[in-house]
Amino acid sequence: MILIILLCILYCVQGNDKSLVAVHVLFRHGHRCPDVVNLYKSSPYYDESYFKPFGFGQLTNEGKLKVYNLGRQIRQRYSGFLDEEYNKDLINARTSDFSRSKESLQAMLAGLFPPTKDLTWLPGFNWQPIAYDYIKRDLDQELFCFACPTWDAAFDDFLASQDYSKYDQLLATLTEKTGEPYNNFVKPYFLYFGFRILTEFNYTLPDWAHDVYPYPLKNLALDHNAMVTGSRKLRQMCGGYLLKHILEDTQSKIDGKFPEKKMFIWSVNENNIVCLLSVMNLLKEDTIPDYGSLIVIELHNLNSTYAFRIYFKNDENAPELLTVPNCTSFCTLEKFKDLVQENIPEDISICRGNKKSSGSKMSSQVNYMILLLFIYIFL
Repeated sequence: MILIILLCILYCVQGNDKSLVAVHVLFRHGHRCPDVVNLYKSSPYYDESYFKPFGFGQLTNEGKLKVYNLGRQIRQRYSGFLDEEYNKDLINARTSDFSRSKESLQAMLAGLFPPTKDLTWLPGFNWQPIAYDYIKRDLDQELFCFACPTWDAAFDDFLASQDYSKYDQLLATLTEKTGEPYNNFVKPYFLYFGFRILTEFNYTLPDWAHDVYPYPLKNLALDHNAMVTGSRKLRQMCGGYLLKHILEDTQSKIDGKFPEKKMFIWSVNENNIVCLLSVMNLLKEDTIPDYGSLIVIELHNLNSTYAFRIYFKNDENAPELLTVPNCTSFCTLEKFKDLVQENIPEDISICRGNKKSSGSKMSSQVNYMILLLFIYIFL
């Protein structure tokens, strides 16, 4: 093991690694407009005209440029590994079933694969169509865990075991100031991002908002990350199915089923970033994924030993090399699997099982599922 680590230090140099076999890339979409659920009905900005020409929840030009440049950065980082000329067998590209994620993937791929001379189909037009996949959100347990029929009961069970009374005053203040009931944690979570987006648009927040934003709303948003990943069952649904897919793709590459495949790309939302970090035991308490935040999982082969190197980028600095607890920064695949095994669901029943068994424990948090579905309907 020590020899393998030393060899990696000597030979693993960014994208020119001779040991590099495949790369998994997951990134959050770019800057966006608020959704209606990020606002409240008495808000002066509860009118889509404030966000023309894009519309509620849609990717902005700044967001498109953000992820386009991200694609260029990935191209530069892996220039010695990833072929310059695109072909359909070189990558897998998949997005969550939201328009801002789909558009972000197209912009990112435009930066990653500008057309070569042979693939230029319109002189002066530096873009080429690249195929990608998505699954309808109500069937996509890998990227939309909130659609799992068992999610709301599992979430309720976890909340019932915790004490979040410290937010009682915040919820009361929001209820008073907005004129709407704030009796769960998802509404203020959405409101935090709403205020954040409004400030990005240079819109003026009401005076009372400065008493709750950025704090304590940000504290609640961070605790929300802990809520959705708070139990083993929640982690299996929120990130577990995604990591299982990544591990299956990894094994298929090792087994020679994808001989030409070099990169697996996912365009996702902030909760997917949070959940994947959590199931890999890498989520920090102060992490709120920014636009264009990035997880990179590199698969290496040194002397027939396969291992992961994992990076996370959440700002303008270079990606940070992460170390899975109880492993090294060059974590062998078998060791990695052992460490994350409890967060990997065995089958679809964790998501699609009988939710009546926990139905008696429903509380006001049942609105969590309803609100999440509502936000995505209006994308």
